[in-house]
Amino acid sequence: MPENKRRYVEARLEGKSKRQAVVAAGYAPGSATAGKKLEAQPDVQAAFSALVREAVPPEHIAKAIAEGISAKETKFFAHEGVVQDQRDVVAWSERRQYAQLAAEYGGYHAPGKGDREQGGGVILLLPGPPEPAPVIEATVVDAPAEKDGPTLILPHAPKGGTDA
Repeated sequence: MPENKRRYVEARLEGKSKRQAVVAAGYAPGSATAGKKLEAQPDVQAAFSALVREAVPPEHIAKAIAEGISAKETKFFAHEGVVQDQRDVVAWSERRQYAQLAAEYGGYHAPGKGDREQGGGVILLLPGPPEPAPVIEATVVDAPAEKDGPTLILPHAPKGGTDA
């Protein structure tokens, strides 16, 4: 990666704005669109991706998305400037955005060009319903005094059946 691009990425990681990072990387201060153009280049995107993968493990991303899908927000109700009541309500916009991320990262939906800029729903392609678990009839009997508690007695598998 060229030195000026590397300096740009480092400046962005330090928290500088695109404009500040462009100047820190040695570009002309009047290059207003340089930051946007730099961040669109594959090698700069790859550098950011590598840094994110190094700093944020995938399980943290999955946990954040799972928490976001259950997002709530607190609504306050005031009268004459005094809070009278508050309620936790579903944060639908937040949940929609996290559902879209989950669908995208989970491979259920690949956004088309321009999908990110537009509003709209999420298309989920989910597998069919799970197979129901088999029903096993069993008997619970009281344990003798020397045992720890009740005992569950399972029937034997029918002949030709499996124990799995």
